[in-house]
Amino acid sequence: MLPKVTNHLFLHTSRAVALVQNQSGALRNVLQSGPAAGAGSSWGSAGTGAGPGGAKFHAGSKFYKGYTGAGRAITHANSSATQDGAKADDDKDDIRISLVNPRSTSRASLARRHSFSLPAGLNHTVLRERHTAAASKDHPEITPEQEPRPVTAWSPFSLALQDALSKKDTSAVLQHVRWLIDASAEPSLSYAEPSLLDFNHALRTLVSIGSASSVPLIIQLYNAVIQRGLSPNLGTFVNTIIGLTDRDREVQKSLDVLSYRAKRRHLTAIGDLDDVAGEEAQVDEKSKVTLIAEDNFATAMRVFDAACVATSDSAQISKPLAAHLPINVYHGLLRSCAAHANIDAAIRVYAQVEARSQPPPTDLMFYYLLSTYVNAGDLTGAKEVFKEFRDLGARGLVMEVERQFPIQLRIWNKMMQGYFKAGQPAGALGLLETMMDTGKPETGDLASVPSPASSTFTTIISGFCNPSSSNPPKPDLKTALSWFDRLLQQPAASSHNDEPTQNPSRPDQVCWGVMLDALVEASSEQTAYLEDLNRLYDILVDCAPKDRLGVKVPDTLMVLEANLRVLDEFAKSRQSLSTMSEVEEARYSADFIGRHIQRVADQLLSVKPGRNLAKYKSTLTKVLSGYLDAVAATCSPALALEQMLPVIPLVAWLGSPTTPSIARPLLDTYMSAPQVLASVADLETLLFCALSIPVNPTSSDRAYTGLMPLLQVMSDAGADFRQVSSKVQVALTEALYANYGEREVSRFLDGLTWSFSRLRMPFAERTNEESSAPRAPTPPLPSPDFPPPPAQIIIDAELSRQIDQWFPSHPSVSVKDSYNTLQASISGKSPRYPHPATLGRLINGLGRAGNITAAHSVYSIAQQVLFSPFVAQNPTWQSQAWFQIEDNMIIAYAHGGDMDAAFAHRGRITAAGGVPSPDAYGSLIECVKDTTDDTSNAMALFAECQMLGTKPNVYLYNTIISKLAKARKADFALELFQQMKTNTSLRPSSITYGAVIAACARVGDAVAAEQLFTEMTSQPNFKPRIPPYNTMMQLYTHTKPDREKVLFYLDKMTEANVQPSAHTYKLLIDAYGTIEPVDVTAMEATFKRVESNPHVRLQGSHWAALINAYGCVMKDTDKAIRVFESISSHPSSHRGPTPLPDAVSYESLINVLVTRKRMDLTPQYLARLQTTGVHMTAYIANLLIKGYAADGAIEEARAIFESLADPASGVAAPGNHIPHESASASSTSAVSSDSVSYREPSTWEAMFRAELGNGDRDRAVALLDRLKQRHFPEAVYNRIRGIMLDDAVAPWGQSPSTSQPESPTPSSSSPSS
Repeated sequence: MLPKVTNHLFLHTSRAVALVQNQSGALRNVLQSGPAAGAGSSWGSAGTGAGPGGAKFHAGSKFYKGYTGAGRAITHANSSATQDGAKADDDKDDIRISLVNPRSTSRASLARRHSFSLPAGLNHTVLRERHTAAASKDHPEITPEQEPRPVTAWSPFSLALQDALSKKDTSAVLQHVRWLIDASAEPSLSYAEPSLLDFNHALRTLVSIGSASSVPLIIQLYNAVIQRGLSPNLGTFVNTIIGLTDRDREVQKSLDVLSYRAKRRHLTAIGDLDDVAGEEAQVDEKSKVTLIAEDNFATAMRVFDAACVATSDSAQISKPLAAHLPINVYHGLLRSCAAHANIDAAIRVYAQVEARSQPPPTDLMFYYLLSTYVNAGDLTGAKEVFKEFRDLGARGLVMEVERQFPIQLRIWNKMMQGYFKAGQPAGALGLLETMMDTGKPETGDLASVPSPASSTFTTIISGFCNPSSSNPPKPDLKTALSWFDRLLQQPAASSHNDEPTQNPSRPDQVCWGVMLDALVEASSEQTAYLEDLNRLYDILVDCAPKDRLGVKVPDTLMVLEANLRVLDEFAKSRQSLSTMSEVEEARYSADFIGRHIQRVADQLLSVKPGRNLAKYKSTLTKVLSGYLDAVAATCSPALALEQMLPVIPLVAWLGSPTTPSIARPLLDTYMSAPQVLASVADLETLLFCALSIPVNPTSSDRAYTGLMPLLQVMSDAGADFRQVSSKVQVALTEALYANYGEREVSRFLDGLTWSFSRLRMPFAERTNEESSAPRAPTPPLPSPDFPPPPAQIIIDAELSRQIDQWFPSHPSVSVKDSYNTLQASISGKSPRYPHPATLGRLINGLGRAGNITAAHSVYSIAQQVLFSPFVAQNPTWQSQAWFQIEDNMIIAYAHGGDMDAAFAHRGRITAAGGVPSPDAYGSLIECVKDTTDDTSNAMALFAECQMLGTKPNVYLYNTIISKLAKARKADFALELFQQMKTNTSLRPSSITYGAVIAACARVGDAVAAEQLFTEMTSQPNFKPRIPPYNTMMQLYTHTKPDREKVLFYLDKMTEANVQPSAHTYKLLIDAYGTIEPVDVTAMEATFKRVESNPHVRLQGSHWAALINAYGCVMKDTDKAIRVFESISSHPSSHRGPTPLPDAVSYESLINVLVTRKRMDLTPQYLARLQTTGVHMTAYIANLLIKGYAADGAIEEARAIFESLADPASGVAAPGNHIPHESASASSTSAVSSDSVSYREPSTWEAMFRAELGNGDRDRAVALLDRLKQRHFPEAVYNRIRGIMLDDAVAPWGQSPSTSQPESPTPSSSSPSS
């Protein structure tokens, strides 16, 4: 008796059963005529043939009825791969297409298929002779062990290969393998004559690497074994076959992906493929050809055939080596047989399994055997395999492969697929009836019938949707939909698609994909199915969270494109009179798209930039274009605009330039129903749409007739251009003056409301919070260093928009891409140039990217544009454009690190009577660094910009306040901060607050820092960033120790959903380990949190914090040393860019030794610092000077001081500073231990104190004279000179050290880990 739900399901299969009955005669005739061509023979049927090599390859197999002819081909090497060729492996890795160079395959080798032959690329003669001789007593025979245990240790070659593998040094591995194949190919390597063990080791290594480039080397290694006169043993065959079949699995998976992508392109294609889809199709086709040409399966079978005739010289073993291959080798071979639908090969492989007494065949072997027959379309053979599996399983003669869910269920599902593929759905439903009647959900009993799982019902629905591929009947979608709808009524979804259950479960992810694909394909011919498609998609969106399903981007786009097809047909029929039903269908599809188009845009936010994102955005652009066009055609202008407004942000998100097919319906609709847009962003998007098409369109049958009429309509509707960004204003101004005369533009703007006057030339008349008001300079004559401009230059607005795509950011277009676009446009037969403003932005971006050479190249191009007749005829435009180019060159050179060139361009502007922009001054201030007095230079620049009348913007204020904060000039920083808030319309950003808070924290003004922090978090534009939180935690850790306050700001950070950084954890370790009372348990727990945090790398600063806490605070020198000694063996110490222990770790340990007066231990650690390649910083030297001086070894202190060098005058000492965060490039990481160490001002101070503490005032005065010659800032010189006035000049009196040195102990003098 069937469960109730199953009875209901079976009521809907009558049509499928009737179909089987109607076709029974035709199917019977096909079966009587034998298997389909190319399908291979039926399991156990006459005429199977022995296959290549004759009967000796199949002796003893009950599936072989005798050799009756030349046999079948070794392999259908290029047979189509099926979707399930490798699915039984439960591989969970993402499929990645990887390619190897195609190998030419000789057809002549297939002609010898009735005898033993080898694939092209192998040495046929040598290998055949070696295998023939293998049975001879004159040659050593192959041992049956998978890998014989060597009597001696590994050879130097094998040891070197293993070392390269353990270090994951793939290039070294491949270099050693190439030497093994041909020593002359790698002359830098030299080893003794390799043994078979070396070859087998190399084969295993290539298999473990698993890259596509390994496969040709595997074949070459196998050849080299034969050519060296060595006899392959079992290990040779095992590793060769595994390497080839594993690669074949990857190839088949990649081919499946390519096939599915091609199917999706076919399902969603409307007319010709767009550029992105067309490019993808071409790339996929090339990939497919290359993958198929690998032919790894045929090669694997030939190596297997060699194993079938290779025997062992062991007296106890007389069978061929193939009889001793491990199970995983047979799994790999049979898996490939299934993927290639090669029945002959599968029978040959299984014959060897049967010939073995132990172990018995596995359930996975039967799955692959059954898949082979099903994929080949041989139902009779498939039924025989299925019956054999059940018979042997009932007798306990099938071994189960351990998996989460048994293979048994998949075998039953595969048999159902076989029935559907043969056009016999009734057989599949009969199996389902058996499973639901007598199935048991328990696992581990092959004799029982499994209960169905969600994958079982997916198989049934897929069978109705995708019937037989030969002589196919039409899909039975009505039946499939009935089953699917019944599954939707079930109460719960399965936790795994292969988990057997007593009751049916809701559709799984695969089932949804099958159903949506089928409906999309059917809706292209019958629009009636579109309603079912949309209905199911709405259900999927609704039930996805509770059923643990994903609403995938490709599925959403596919459904939207199916609706777009209706809109496309409607657009074609609009030229004739559309029927009411066509209008209703178009409105229905447009409404559906309107409801879901924003969803897919939200989904795309999580897609990483790359080819997939570009493809998705291209599809979304096409869908949005059709939607807008349909809305405009089916609704009144007012209603159409109402429906379009919600998707206008999506237009902006898709980026610039806007596709004309999107821009035109938007503009037409707005012109037909103008209004004041509530959102400034929407207004700007509409203006960008206008800039994406010709300023004066030639078409006269549309509502939008040009940019000027649009601006007039906006002015009449009351639009306020004060809120429009300067970027849009600049683009509009350029477009107006590039297409109309200056007088015409002036007259036009006179007729608009006053806010539109911001579009006038010159740009200097415009002021807002994003741009300054620089005086328009008079450009000098062009430099003779640049070629003269051509007589005629074409400035292309469309090209300008293409190049501007990168600005200010783009998910897939980089500034380098835009530079390449520029180079291509000026190198063509008819060179085209962008607007000067576009060139300026490109210069800016290239400089920030560090590509100064490219920036200078664009500057040269800009000179040709600036002084061309086209631009020169408008002096105002030329003047402002010249200023923009020069201004952006300042920014580019500053960020590119060439400050001299940046100041040179600043001089060009000021000499011409202009003033650099606040962005230019901000860049100069930000990038003035690596000098002995960065702050004074920055303040001089800020004073200069104010004197010249440059109006600061937020960026300029942020940079100068940050410089002041680092110099501890909190008063001046606060003064500028208040000036920014009260004297300008600027609103401080989170970065501004972070800088001024840091300024207060550096001078210990906790009250001001707290007030500013509270003020910052209450701002409406507040965006939480980690620096202010870390600053407050550092204030209360080091400057004003208060652990409760530290934890308070940590909680604030957590509340703001800001993830702690590496520096945050370092501060926490300090807070627990240095603030009394010390909490060792919490400190160690924090350290463990860093160890286990996948998002934060364990750094030297964390180890240093531990060492400091144990050694200096808890006065446990031995513990501090043990922590330091444990660093090098910690798993994380070699993962980062700088191996640990680093300079910070050494500095912390030496500080402990100095503080604890254990200078006797420092030499060994200084020696280790040198041998491990760690650069000795000035701060380590400072500690050594202090320690030796306190220990009475003043000469040692002097030697340390004199071993350091001075940097160039006015230049900061390089190589001494390591930033907090791992993302920052360590300035010491690139400095070797042999590099010169440079003195810091603190080094001079340490030595000065040492000399005074030693009572040698003359030497101290001499140091002062040397210091003065270094031209340090007066404040530095005066601070060090003032030490002489300090009564407590004995320099180490304030140290937290003990009054007496520790007594050396065995543990401290010889630290252990």
